[in-house]
Amino acid sequence: MDQRTEIPDTIDGDLLRGADEIARFLGLNKRAIYHAIERGRIPHFRFGANLYARRSSLLAWIEKQEQRHAQGKD
Repeated sequence: MDQRTEIPDTIDGDLLRGADEIARFLGLNKRAIYHAIERGRIPHFRFGANLYARRSSLLAWIEKQEQRHAQGKD
């Protein structure tokens, strides 16, 4: 049985471009996004001067934060 992870042809549907899109996805304002990124609190990457995040990475990060909170590890 082949258990390879299926890789999509493109990640376009998973990619958030810029603080505006990341903020809209998370329900926060753009300033909060820049603050969190500056402090290394949310997963993101830069390509040149452009800011990006993957929806899937943010959702996994949120799930991890929920688990930590449930275990009392704030």
